[in-house]
Amino acid sequence: MATAKRKRGYGNGSVYFRESDQRWVGSFTLGKKPNGRPDVKTVYGKTEAECHKKLKEVIEEARKSEYVYVQKDTVSSYLNTWLTTVKKIQLKEKSYDRLEQTITYNVNPKIGNIQLAALSTEDIQKMIADLQSDGSSYSTIKKAFDAVNAAYKWGLQCRPPKVKYNPAQGVILPSKKQFDPPEIKFYTADEARKISEMALMKYKNGTSYYPLGGLVVLLLNTGLRLGEVAALEWDRDIDFENKILTVHHTIVTVKNRTKDAKKAYIIKDQKTTKTDAGQDRVIPLNDDAIFALRTLKEVTGKYQYVLATKDGTRKSTRDIDKIVRRVIIRAGFPEEKVYGPHALRHTFATLLLLSGVDIKVVSELLGHSNVTITYNTYIHVIKEIKAKAISQLPNFISCAKT
Repeated sequence: MATAKRKRGYGNGSVYFRESDQRWVGSFTLGKKPNGRPDVKTVYGKTEAECHKKLKEVIEEARKSEYVYVQKDTVSSYLNTWLTTVKKIQLKEKSYDRLEQTITYNVNPKIGNIQLAALSTEDIQKMIADLQSDGSSYSTIKKAFDAVNAAYKWGLQCRPPKVKYNPAQGVILPSKKQFDPPEIKFYTADEARKISEMALMKYKNGTSYYPLGGLVVLLLNTGLRLGEVAALEWDRDIDFENKILTVHHTIVTVKNRTKDAKKAYIIKDQKTTKTDAGQDRVIPLNDDAIFALRTLKEVTGKYQYVLATKDGTRKSTRDIDKIVRRVIIRAGFPEEKVYGPHALRHTFATLLLLSGVDIKVVSELLGHSNVTITYNTYIHVIKEIKAKAISQLPNFISCAKT
């Protein structure tokens, strides 16, 4: 006959005195055997203290063995677990796709096959050096580093920890100054005017060259992202009376993760915009934007979407991109100057800045998360504005004589 078991807390086993042989017995369930039955480890002691000590050693050894097993996992497998169990519930689908691509194409080829416990600061440092040698941008390198760093931070916070330390802590990123800033493609005011005229061009009989050509003029005068203009709805987003446009959500192309998917990617309506600052932002409409919307209203006004197909469904972002490029080509621009819709957004911002509009206002109209992004993106314009301002300063003191 045995006394009642004394519980020691969840995960710490149990200890009891067995009268049949006058010994203390400790037991701990390691898990399950292949046949599904509990895998129980049992220890014995002459005293309760001795039994507790033996049981503690067994538990520590079991957990150590489990930890070692986890540590033998590869970086690639670990990152995949982190992606699917942590980041998938945190990120928007488009952001999740980008992170997955970063790990698949930039991280795993460099360090994915290394064992989790063996990954060193030097390995990550070499990954960064290799990416830089391959011609990767600063943004690409930073995203690869951030992914590894965040995954290991999460592993340390787990109980029990999934990793012993974070090797990314000692890594030094290259200076951003070493990289050429990304080229911003935009059109001058004269070029934008030429594109707008072509977008609204009509045949002699009064029909438009491009029934949805007004979208080009709309993009040039609002700075909307491609996904945002594709999501526009007449009743919800356009207010002709108050001359405003409200951005409520956006269209994104994301990886099709449904079982037995026939298409690799699908178009989804994302209820939030790219940034919180872009959500429900109000854009005042100038006369050109109003005129462009009225031309579109004549074509798609009976449908829900501003950019609707002939059967009333929403135009895809790919179709919108094609329309923009066709207009620019027909306007007579050479191949190297045929930019996509995002260049019209850059044109909108550039022309506003050159016109003297405060950068904070431009940032809000673009829906950037902060003004620093706007400043860094349009630094070429900022420099030009500063140079022009200096050249226009009056000569208060002049020692130069002609």
